[in-house]
Amino acid sequence: MRRLDARRRRSGSSWGGGASLADLYGYAGKVLRVDLTRQKTRVSDLEPDLAAGFLPTRHYTSGVFEHAWEVSGERLAEEYNVKTRGCFACTIPCSRFYVVKDGKFAGLYGEGPEYEALGSFTARVGNSDLDVALKANDMCNRLGLDALTTAECISWAMELHERGMLKRSEADGLDLSWGNGEAILALIEKIARREGFGDVLADGSRAAAEKLGRGVELTMQVKGLDLIMADPRGLKGFGLGFAVASRGGDHLRSEPFIELSDDPRRGEELFGVPEATLRLAHRGKGKLVSYFEDWCAIIDALETCKNIMQNMEILTFERAAEVIEAATGMRMPASEVRRAGARIVNIERMFNVREGVRRRDDTLPRRFREETLPEGPSRGTVFEQEPMLDEYYAERGWDQRTGIPTRETLESLGLGYAADELRKIKASERN
Repeated sequence: MRRLDARRRRSGSSWGGGASLADLYGYAGKVLRVDLTRQKTRVSDLEPDLAAGFLPTRHYTSGVFEHAWEVSGERLAEEYNVKTRGCFACTIPCSRFYVVKDGKFAGLYGEGPEYEALGSFTARVGNSDLDVALKANDMCNRLGLDALTTAECISWAMELHERGMLKRSEADGLDLSWGNGEAILALIEKIARREGFGDVLADGSRAAAEKLGRGVELTMQVKGLDLIMADPRGLKGFGLGFAVASRGGDHLRSEPFIELSDDPRRGEELFGVPEATLRLAHRGKGKLVSYFEDWCAIIDALETCKNIMQNMEILTFERAAEVIEAATGMRMPASEVRRAGARIVNIERMFNVREGVRRRDDTLPRRFREETLPEGPSRGTVFEQEPMLDEYYAERGWDQRTGIPTRETLESLGLGYAADELRKIKASERN
């Protein structure tokens, strides 16, 4: 490896030194030095999301939570955190340890929570008690539950209760009023043990609605995967990413964080469409999401940290090409690196196509498409799904009507075998 690294250094590099892994490390250190002083990192997203009006509150019925400061990452950092923590060998300690010093849960300690868990067990369920949120997160960690999906199931049940669609007797006698901490903690335990109403919720919100025979239109999920703590009416690139992600409502398949800048200059620079990086605009989102999907696919394939390498714009396609050469000796232009990302996205799509996924499945819940946000800086907005899907499919080279990659697209990416499979799929559909 040292001989290979020396050979790469002689070839030159776009960031000023040799094309070596050490160069990337040094470059990353310069970019990230300011972030080493941050103690809250991702958990502090709750307040900015509130300020922009897309913080999912009481199961996405609002984008504004009146108790945001009481449960914020800022308060957590000031009153509960005792140390930071990084992953093994990482110099960026973006996680943290907390201790609850007094009250009902005095002595509770643990790692986290990050933004999704903190927001899910506060704003999403209408809970203003930070200690309850920390206890809920700790229970999920110890019981092996996904905090986000667990909170979605609970908040969905709470909305059904508020609407008179779920009787108290059907929920084991629990009072499912918004923010009821005792009910939240009781349901976590019941879900983990599949006891009573917990067994109804244990397979996710969509499955729960199917078991109850009602409320499926109120489940906030895509293809069965529950959505994150960001209302797509106020963050439309993310919303499109949820709709088309290969494993359902997953933001990490694209995570087009750049639209949070609300800077039209970045949209013009990257895509020739200023609106692409404006969070409330829908034009240009097809270009935005396809670009970030390809980028995320490369980041995942290289097994690097997405928070650092993508969210902080360190491992661009150009730098990824140099890192690949430094590590393997393979020379790939940046365009070929992106093409590899597109190959990954398309082969995942073809797997889903084989399993029956079509355009009809690339859809967000009706609430986002038809109901406007009622208050806050994003009020009055809906998610303009169809024009964004049209643009995305055109950018990808997928059929507008079905959402299936065309044969020409697959063959251009070297996926001829998938194109042959496509022919079989079309033949079976005709029959």
